[in-house]
Amino acid sequence: MHLARLLPLLTLAAATPSKRAEPAPLLSHGKDAKVIPGKYIVKLKDHVDASGFSSVVESLAAKPEQTYDSVFKGFATTLDEAGLKSLREHPDVG
Repeated sequence: MHLARLLPLLTLAAATPSKRAEPAPLLSHGKDAKVIPGKYIVKLKDHVDASGFSSVVESLAAKPEQTYDSVFKGFATTLDEAGLKSLREHPDVG
């Protein structure tokens, strides 16, 4: 009886991505780069498929303003400090 209640929770826990050991790097193009505060281009890891992309996007309070899928998988978005921290800890961001 208890196993029947526990099994759906275990499935849900297994589907939830775990945090990274180290946050994803935060890169810029150097001192001459034009930086727009709060705006970020997020690169996803190469193995990320459509459901992984959805998982990353759903973890954000903000929505993608532009998506990229030819040279790399990713998106552009506006984030506050808390959103940036959370995104950098997502295992599919890198």
